[in-house]
Amino acid sequence: MKFSIIGPSGYIANRHLSAIKRIQKSNIYSYLDIVESAFEGNTTQTKFFKNQNDFFQDLSKNPVDYLIICSPNNLHFHQILESIKLDIKVICEKPICINIDDLNFLNELDSQKKDLIYSIMQLRLHPVASLIHELVRKGGSKKYATVTYVSRRDELYKKSWKVKREFSGGILFNLGIHYFDLILNAWSQPLNTKIEVLTNTTAKGKTINGDLELEWLFSIDEKYLKDGQDTFREFKIDEQNINFSNVAEDLHYLNYLEIINNQKFGFKEMYNVHQYISNLYNNE
Repeated sequence: MKFSIIGPSGYIANRHLSAIKRIQKSNIYSYLDIVESAFEGNTTQTKFFKNQNDFFQDLSKNPVDYLIICSPNNLHFHQILESIKLDIKVICEKPICINIDDLNFLNELDSQKKDLIYSIMQLRLHPVASLIHELVRKGGSKKYATVTYVSRRDELYKKSWKVKREFSGGILFNLGIHYFDLILNAWSQPLNTKIEVLTNTTAKGKTINGDLELEWLFSIDEKYLKDGQDTFREFKIDEQNINFSNVAEDLHYLNYLEIINNQKFGFKEMYNVHQYISNLYNNE
C-alpha cells in the first residue's frame, strides 16, 4: 500500500508514521514539507517536495492509495480538495477544516468525492467510549457531566500557529474536538451551548441537551493547573470518572485499520462535530 504525507516533520505526524509502519506491505512514496528531513519510512526512493503544486502534479502522474495530511489546520481544506480532485483518498489529522463555509462546501460535494475523505478521531476507539455509551443508555434522572482538559504549553507553542484561530481554528478544534465528538456520538442529538469564556488559550461553557447537563473547560492557561501539574484531564458522568489512560494499543493505528479495512471515520461521520464547533465560534 502506497502513501504520501504532508508535514512529516510535525509533532503529530510521528503517530501517523508509526501506524503506517505497522501496516503490511506499506511504503511512503513522497512527502511535502517546508524542510527535507529524516523520518520513519523515509528511504532513498521517497520523493521530497517543497512546492505544493509540484507535489500534487507528481501525484497526478503517480497516484498513491492514501494521502496523509499533518499540516497546519488552516491548510487542510485546500489540500483535501487537491487530493480528491485526483481521486486519491485522504486521511486528515483533525480537524478536516476550521470554518463553517469550508465545511458546507465539502458537504455539498457528490458522495463519490466525500467518500474519499477520512479523519483521525481516535478517542472513539478508546475503551472508555463504550463506557460513556453505557452510562448514557442508563435510564433515570438528569445526567450531569464535566469535561476538563488543561495542558501546560511552552513559550514556543504559545507563539506558534496553534494558538491563532485563523490558523488552528481555535482551542475548541485543538483540544475540545475529541471530547465533543464522544458526547455527540453518545447522545446523538444537537446540543445547546452557553459559552462563558472563549479566548486563544481558554474555552469554558455549559452544554444542555434533554437529560444531559455538561460543563466543559479546555485550556493551556497555567492558572487552571495546580503546582507541579503539567496536565489535568477529567471526564465525569454523574461523578463516575472516565479514565483515558492505560491504552494497550496505539489508537492512531487502530484508526488507520478502521479506515483501510472498514471505510469508517469518513466525512459523514465527522460532519456533526465539525459543524457543532464551527457554530459555537459563529455564535460567540
